[in-house]
Amino acid sequence: MSPINFQLFAPTIAEATLIGSFSEWKDIPMTFENGTFHCSTELSDGDHEYKFHIRRQNEDQWIDVIDPYVSKYEPTRNT
Repeated sequence: MSPINFQLFAPTIAEATLIGSFSEWKDIPMTFENGTFHCSTELSDGDHEYKFHIRRQNEDQWIDVIDPYVSKYEPTRNT
């Protein structure tokens, strides 16, 4: 297992978490610094599915977004 860093540049977003197959789609908290949300988590070798779970300013609704720099995308997964 190796530590992997995740980052999301989103200066106007209120909150963000990382969700993925490696966490059974449960939220992994992200910290905010200089317009970027970031976190680190241990991952085994291989392919992993993940999204960012975000909440916009002044909204109660959370939405899932894919990484804009993802190298492989399969839109058939429902979380």
